This record gives sequence, C-alpha cells and structure tokens, in this order.
Amino acid sequence: MKNLNINSIYRRIALQLFFSFIWIGITSITNTLQASHIVGGELTYRYLGHNRYELKLVVRRDCINGSDTVPFDNPAIIGVFYRDHQKAFRVGTDGTFRLTQMNNDTIKQKPDNVCPGTLQEVCVHETRYIDTVTIPFDDRGYFIVYQRCCRNFTLTNIEDADEVGTSFVAEIKPLSADHVNSTPAFGEYPPIYACVHKEFTFDHSATDEDGDSLVYSLCTPFLGKTKQFPADRPDKPPYTHLSWKPGFELNNLFGSPATIDPSTGLFKVTPGIIGQFLVAVCIQEFRNGEFLSEVRRDFELNIVNCGVQPFAKFSQKSNICDGLQVQFQNETTNGLEFTWFFDWDHDKTKQSTVLNPTFTYASEGTYKVVLAVKNVTCVDTFIQIIKVIDPQLKPEFSYTLICDTSATLTLKDSSSSKYQIVETSWCIFGPNDSIRSQEKNPRIIISKEGFYEITLKIRDTFGCYAEIVKEINFKFVDAELIGNEASICKGDSIRLVKDSKPGLKFNWNPTNTLNLSNPSNPWAKPSTTTIYSVTITDGGCEVIKQIEIRVKEKIKLNITGDSISCDGYVRLIARADSAKLFKWGTDLTFTPASSLDSILLDTISADKRYFVTAGSIESQCPDTADFLVRFKGFKIEFSKEYVICAGDSLEIVLKQTNSQDTIKIEWEANPIIIGPINQLVTKVYIPSPGRYVLKFKVINQFDCTFEDSIIISAIDHPVPKLFTENECGSLKVKFTTDAKGNIFWSFGDGVGSSMLNPAEYTYPKPGKYLVRLKSDSVCLREVEQEITVVELKINLTDTVIACFGESVSLNPGGDPKYSYKWSPMEGLDNPNSPNPTATVSTSRWYFVTVTDQDFPDSCALYDSIYVLVPPILEAHASPDTFLCEKAKIKLNGTSNLSDVQYVWCDENNKVLGDKPDIEVEIEKTSRYILKVTDKFNCSTKDTIEVILYHVNAQITGADKICIRDTAMLNVIPNPPGMYMYLWEPANIILGNPMDSFIKVYTDTTRELKLTINNKLGCEWMFFHTLIINDPQVSLTVDAYPKIVVAGQTSQLTATFNPNWTYKWSPADGSLNDVNIHNPIASPTKTTTYTVSITDEAGCTASASVTIVVQNCIDAVFLPNAFSPNNDSKNEQLCVRTRPGTLSKMELLVFNRWGEKVFQSSDPAFCWDGSYKNKILSPDVFGYILKFSCLGEEEQIKKGNISLLK
Repeated sequence: MKNLNINSIYRRIALQLFFSFIWIGITSITNTLQASHIVGGELTYRYLGHNRYELKLVVRRDCINGSDTVPFDNPAIIGVFYRDHQKAFRVGTDGTFRLTQMNNDTIKQKPDNVCPGTLQEVCVHETRYIDTVTIPFDDRGYFIVYQRCCRNFTLTNIEDADEVGTSFVAEIKPLSADHVNSTPAFGEYPPIYACVHKEFTFDHSATDEDGDSLVYSLCTPFLGKTKQFPADRPDKPPYTHLSWKPGFELNNLFGSPATIDPSTGLFKVTPGIIGQFLVAVCIQEFRNGEFLSEVRRDFELNIVNCGVQPFAKFSQKSNICDGLQVQFQNETTNGLEFTWFFDWDHDKTKQSTVLNPTFTYASEGTYKVVLAVKNVTCVDTFIQIIKVIDPQLKPEFSYTLICDTSATLTLKDSSSSKYQIVETSWCIFGPNDSIRSQEKNPRIIISKEGFYEITLKIRDTFGCYAEIVKEINFKFVDAELIGNEASICKGDSIRLVKDSKPGLKFNWNPTNTLNLSNPSNPWAKPSTTTIYSVTITDGGCEVIKQIEIRVKEKIKLNITGDSISCDGYVRLIARADSAKLFKWGTDLTFTPASSLDSILLDTISADKRYFVTAGSIESQCPDTADFLVRFKGFKIEFSKEYVICAGDSLEIVLKQTNSQDTIKIEWEANPIIIGPINQLVTKVYIPSPGRYVLKFKVINQFDCTFEDSIIISAIDHPVPKLFTENECGSLKVKFTTDAKGNIFWSFGDGVGSSMLNPAEYTYPKPGKYLVRLKSDSVCLREVEQEITVVELKINLTDTVIACFGESVSLNPGGDPKYSYKWSPMEGLDNPNSPNPTATVSTSRWYFVTVTDQDFPDSCALYDSIYVLVPPILEAHASPDTFLCEKAKIKLNGTSNLSDVQYVWCDENNKVLGDKPDIEVEIEKTSRYILKVTDKFNCSTKDTIEVILYHVNAQITGADKICIRDTAMLNVIPNPPGMYMYLWEPANIILGNPMDSFIKVYTDTTRELKLTINNKLGCEWMFFHTLIINDPQVSLTVDAYPKIVVAGQTSQLTATFNPNWTYKWSPADGSLNDVNIHNPIASPTKTTTYTVSITDEAGCTASASVTIVVQNCIDAVFLPNAFSPNNDSKNEQLCVRTRPGTLSKMELLVFNRWGEKVFQSSDPAFCWDGSYKNKILSPDVFGYILKFSCLGEEEQIKKGNISLLK
C-alpha cells in the first residue's frame, strides 16, 4: 500500500482522467529566483547603561524563491548616522557595527486543511543578530540602519518587488543620563498564511521596559538596496518609502481594508483576494506626551484558498480468500467526490463513483486499484495493489465411534480445493477440555462423555482457511466395581459393584458362588480365591471388567497370666491355633509394638490394658484379644538412718503414701523400743554409744507385703575452743573454733551472728563485747569470751607539694576524735592538730602517732609524709598591642622553666588554647591571660591587652529589584566619623562611586563592594548583593489535556506562587476565572492562552500555551490490527480516545461470513480476539464504529481489522 503525493501522481491520474485543473505558474518564475528573497524583519535596541546598547536584528527570507547564492549576511553591517543625516564616523568602525549571525531557523508553516492552489508552499528562513555595542552620548541623537535587497518578486501589492530592497531603521533620541530609553520589543511574528474571505486577527502588541506609551499603526516600508548593489554598508538618511501597486494602499493592503488598534496593536483584515502581501507595523514611543522614537517591523502574509484538503485512503474490506468479489472500504477524510479505477493498468473503464464499492473480477490476478478524491478545488489520490484468487475451498469429513475398554473416535478427511491443501487442523471441543490434531485422519481417545463439537479447518497454499463443524453426543458405560481385587475371611460375603446407572446389562462368570438376585450388584461368597469377569453393555458400547476375591483363613486367640501385680512386674502368654506371628501393644494400632513374641514381659506402676494380634495379613484373617493387669503394690516413706547423742530418746515415723490402702505393721522385738510395736509411729531410747538396727514388715489388703530396716547411731560430743584475730585500728574481727557439726556465733553487740567457721564480723563501733559460741554436731555445747575492739584511721599521702611561698595541709579530713602527735614541730602551726598546716621554704619529712582517746591503752598507728617545695615558676605573655580590623593574631607565651604547661584564657576565664603560642579572633578590645603550670601543678599568670579599632557599616537600600530598574544604596557607618568611601564595580554605578549615596543599574544579579578608610590608615570592606528579579525564568504554563473536542475542558496550570497575581487572556468567556493560576478552559476552537503575572516586587512576566480543538471524527481512533498472542503487546482491540470525548459509542465486529463476533458500547471494554470463549484464528474482520462527541451528531467509521498472531 502506498499513499502517493498529489504533485507527482495526481497530474498523471486525477487530472488526466477525472479533474480538469491545471497546475500553473511553476516554470514561469524559475528565471527570477536568485535575487528575490527578503520577506521581512526588524531592528531594535535595549539600553544597558554607561552608553552601552544591545542591538537585535531579525532578517527573514524566502527559502523557496531565495537562491542559495544569496545567503544571509554574515556579518550584517549596521550603519550609524546622526539624526542630522551625517555619518557617525566616531562610533564603532567608521560609523558601522558588524553583527555575527546567531542562528538560522526554517519556519515552514502550513495551515490546517489549506490547499495552496496556484501558490507554491511558502517556506521562511529566519536569522537573528544580537551584540552589545558602545554608542557615546551626542546631542544630535542617532539613526541605526540595516539595508538589503531584494524583496520577493511574488508580492501582489507593491511595484517592482524584485527590484526593491528594504531598510530597517531605529532612532536613538538624546536624553539625559537619568532618562535613558530602549525601543519597544515586538512579540512573535504572525503566521505565514491567512484564509481568503475569512477574518484574520493578530496581536502585534509590544513590551516596553521603560513603561513608555506605545501607539501602533500600519505604515509604508522604506526602500533599501538595489538589485545592482544588493548588500553593503547602509546609505545615509533620509530614506524613501516604497510604492504600492495601483488599487493598493495603507487602507487597502489586501484589496480590502486592514486595521490595527493604536492602543492594543490588534491587527484585523478580511482579505478579498488570493496573493502574497507586504505589511509593515510601526510603533511610536511617547514619554510624558513627548515623542521618543519609532520602530517598525516588515512581514509578508500569504492569502490562500482555505478549502478542506482531502486525504485519500481505502482498504480492502473483503479477504483475499473471499473469491472474485472484492469489497472496498473508503477511509478518506474530507472527500466529497470519488472515482474508483479497479484495473488501472489494463482497463481504466472499470470504474465506480460509489462511496464503498463492491467489484467482481472476471478472473484471478494482480490488480492496481486507484481512488481519486476531490473536495471543491482540493484533490488527493491513493493507490493499492491487490491480489484476487478463487480458492474453491470446501471442507468435509466423516467419523466412526468404537467403544471397547475406552471410547475411540476415528475421523476421516474428505475435503476438496482448487489449490493444494497444505494444512489440516482438527479441534474436538468436549465438556471440559479440547483435543487438537494436525493428522489427516486421526484417532482420538475420548475420556469424558457429553456433547463434542468437531471442527475441521483446512488451509491452502494461499493461506486461505475454511472449516466445517459437526456435533456428536457420547455417553460412557457408567459402572464401577469395588476394585480390581478384594479380600474376605472364609465364610464371609462381599458386594462386587460399587456404582452403576439403571439400564445397563451385566453378564457374570463364574456364577456358582454368586447371589444373582440383583445382577447389577451381586453378593459373592467363594470358599477359595476366585476371579469374577463381567460384560456390561448399554446397547451401544460394551465394557469387560474383572475382579479377584481372595479368601483367607480365620485365627482363634487367647491370653493367660496374672491379672494383679504387687511388685509391678507383668508376664502374659498368648496362644493361637494356627498362627506363629504375634504383636503386642497398648492400643489397637499396635504403634509402637510392645513385643513381637508370644510372651510379654513388662513393668507397671498403675493399671494397664494390653492388646495382642495373631496371624499373617497376607494369608490369614488375624484375631485380636486384650488383657487388663491391675497394679496393687504400695510404698512406705521413712528415714533409713538416724544419729543421736547417747542417753537421748528418738521418735521413729513411717508414712503411708496411699491413704486408700488398708495396711498392718509389725516391728521386730528390740530392747531400745519404748513405744508401740504395731503402729506407724514408735519411740526408742539409746542408753550408750553404739550402732542399733530396727526391722519392720507392712501388709496391705491384697496381701502385698513390704519389709525393711532402720539404722540408729549413738555418739558422745566434746567442749569446743574459741580463737580471735584482729588488726589494730580495725573494727573487723576474725573468729575460728575446733568444734565440729553445726556452729552458731553471737558477736555480743545484739546484732551480729554467723554459722560459718571461720567467721568474720565488722563491729559498728569500738567497744568491749562478750562473744558466745554454740556447737551442735549431734549434742549442743556452748562457750563465751570478752574482746576489745577499737577503730583508728589515717590516710596520709606519701608526698604533698608546697609551691614556693605557699602553705600546705598535711592531713585534710583528719578525725578530731583521735589523738595526734606530729614531729618535728618546726614549720607547723599546731603539732597536736588532726590537720596541721606546714609553711616551709625547703623540702622535709613529718611523722605522726595516732591513738583512740576512749581506749588509751589500746594499740597506736604510725605514719609519715614528705613535703616537697618545687623551684620558683615565672610566666611571660606578649606585650600589649592594637588592631584596625577584626582579625586573627598570634599570642606568644614563655616561662623560665622548660617542663611546664600553658593555658590561655579570655577575661571570662574561657579556655582558648593549651599551647605557648595561639591564634585568636579579635572582635573587640579584649584582655587575655596566660597561665603557666609546672609538673608539680604550681602555677603563675601574665596578661596581654589587645585594643580593636572597628567600623560596622550598614548598607541600606534595595536588595532586590525588577530587571531593567535602578537601585539607590546608602552607607551608615557605626561609629559615625570621618571616613573615605569607594564603591565597586564602577561601571554599574550612575554617579560618583566615592559618595556614601549611589545609584546602581545592572541587568544581572551583582555583588557590590564598599571600601571604607579612616585617618589612622585602617581599611574595612563591606559587600551588598543586588538581586535582579526576573519572574520570567520561574514561570511555566501547561494545559492538560492539550487536545480536546468542542465541549470538553482543559486544566490550565501556571507556576503557582502565593505572592503572585495572575491575568489570563483572551478573556473571551472560555475561562472560568482569568485571575487564578489554574483556570479551566472550555475552548470552541484552537486557542492560545497567555498568562501575565505580577510578583510581590511588582515585576511582571508572561507565558503561553495552545489548546488544540479537534473535530469529533479525528478524536476517535481504532487500530487496523492487533495480536492476542500473550506477548503483552497489542493484546486487545480498543477504541482509543481521550476520556470524556464520547457521549455514546457502539463497536460491532463481523467475521467474513457476516457473523457478529463482538459488540461493545463501552470504550473501556476491548475485544480480546475471542468468540464463544475461544480465541479466533488469524483473519481479517470487518467493523462498524458508531459514535458521537459531546453535543454533536453521530459519526460512523467502517473498515477492516486484522487479527494477527
């Protein structure tokens, strides 16, 4: 399929056979191309301050009529002239500036649905030149000029267009330094095209950064360079206006009136003729009613016939396999008249003018089909090569059903075709599954009964498919035996059938051991193992089944043994008549097995039931028996041994553990027994040391007996000895004894006691205490002893440091309740003080004796201390100094000793460093203290004073201004005084940079530096950042969606800032609110929305976004193919449109036989390629799509859809 261009194909097809249009004007202009190219431009400037200007030149040329030999100037020569028309030879290079080309953009616009007619398509190249130049102030002012030749020869409204050049002029009027000026800045250029007989409007409004008043008008462009001398430095003023052709003038530029609003710049015209027209717009600039300058823009507007451009397209609605009759689906848009050529290469008389024709070819072959479409003056063609065949494909088959042990379906293919059948495909759809086969005559095993749909599909060498479907209803013989085999005990009976349906016939063999009163489920009672065979039939299918019934012998089993156990031991014996295999257990699962022997041995402590089974499962019917053994034993708790002192008596106790038992006790006769001899509790008396044995026997109500004995040992006990150990001055005493057995100490203070040997005790205070010791190994013995305890403490350090000239305490924290005696007495303030003060100039020893005043006869403590006097220590800091500014300075410290530590502090005792030399940040007049400490922690100090002279200046004025505004800055020094000032950089300062009050102009954010000096030679620098606020860099605007149909809305969103105010245009009623950042637009035609913002600083910016309004037919799309092959790509056929576009919709899909395979009225409900729960094979399907958009009439689209794999 190929869509051919109207220029190359239609002249051969459409114009030759259907239309009578003649394409003219192309060859007649080829000889005039090389010098015809200028289509418009402008020259503007922006004042930057200090006599610096930014020049901007825009030049546009025709890239179709303009020759490659006439490129854009690079550089472009700008001439500078005084307003008295003299060359400004001191400006630039001999009164010229040479601007380098910045860009080269192609602007190739074409309006929607426009047919150019006899005009060629228009193409525009645009380049821009921007540079910064210096133009010194002059009382005469200046003209800046650019000239070029030539204009487009195709222009309709001017004389001798290909001989006429252009001049772009901007005027600089002399103003004072405080009244600078920049030209107004034009916005975007208007479109290249406009439609004849339709109103055309365009907003030519400009922006002026100086806030001057602007007046718009249509004006006559200037002449420029000539065809003979097309490019060079500009000629000096004055400049002559070009001449309009007869019938055209400023009030009739297009053969009809054109106007421009002098206040808003809104241009309007309803052109009455087709052509290419030159237009110039002038803007006059006024300030306080005084004319400043004029700037102009030239451009060309092409008036064309805006008929609807058709786009020819069709598809083959029928499939190649449909035979000689072919259906065509016309998919043309914007067409009114159609001509079809069904055999272009061989017989052009085979035509049709029907919208969607059906044509029957006489024979197979390849044909070129051409569709020519016309809409008034607009034409288009479409060509497609199609292939036509007549496959004569006829599928057919037969089948047979054979029922044996399973159902076998045999299929036989008897299809026919004109061409070779290359593929045979069977599909058998059953109740729950499907079976597929590629064999020609397959045999199918059917596993489930029910209705089966058999589909035979065949394909020939051309890929044409045909299929046939037949149905069968199949039922299996539904009867099930209890299994393939079963076992019974000899003499028992068993049913042979598990389940069967009524109406079946059963034939059993053998029958002599069967009860056939119910043949569909007989009782079997064989005496030996027997195999039964049965034939089951429903009149159609027949099934043969077998079952083996195994017969096993029965076992007789019994158990012997004691049913009561006194000692917990169990012995049971199992006996069987014909079994040698046994298994014992505690339940009928026999898991785990207690024994696999005929005899069971076990121990118990409670009643227990045993189970036993006998016999082989494989060859016998096992028997099971159980036996209960009751536990009747009992326990007596008692102490096996006793130890007592000779001459003491003792109570012996036996304890019965089970109160439910009835017992009798008998003590064996013994002379030491003095209590009853038939009770659980009795009493004995031991007259002398020795070992004694008591025997007893206990019997319960079940005649279970318990016998045992008790050992009693009688001993003598000695008197213990007591020993003490105490360190002088300590309250802790250690006690020991030679006593055996249990020990108990009482330490005499009414509190302390212990059962340890040895034992330690710390008394709460000094004193005399009576200590008692009790010993009880078997018999109790007691002794006592008086002891004296005192407490003395002294903790003198080995050495104490006495810095030179200082006193030192010898015993800080000394306890005054003790007596002290210090020696020698020299240098001490009190030799009997707990903590005397020593004042010495040289090192020496002192000694002390300490006693307890309350116990003077007790022990004493002795100690000594050494008083060390280190060498004399000195500290030296840097001399006093002063500074002009806050800065870091180095402080130096020294000492007369080397092994010392340094610490610097400020006057608030904040530590600044621990080195001899440190750096400090001087922020005010301050004092610093040097402290030097030697290794004995003796220290001394020195002080330095640093005086700071400092100025803290405040720069007042604006921190942020709008771009192209000026700022006033002032400095306020603290403290006030006589200072000198210097502001930098000087090039952005309007006035004297050495004043305290300055005026600043800059177009970028800049940092200003202020230097302040005083008469002492001190210098201080301050900085002030002046931020240029340009909200344009932060402003963005967007629309969602950007494409809608009439009746839909779009959300406009501009950058949100709570400090901004917003104003949207056009205010044509299509916005719900023009004063918010996010209005909702409801356009009825394609509209460009512009938002203008003002920030909190009063700075302004603007941005635009266009919403395209589509017609309903273009807003809805249905793909022509999809592939439901589980590759997650293009899996479904969906109607594609933007949400909310459709008010209603209906999609119908048909197969090649006209059968509807899919229907949906919901755009979100897509077709997955299935029909009757089956995925269809690859094929071409027809569709009808009916839909309507919001408030519009119903639309209908028809076409073909390819289902691919």
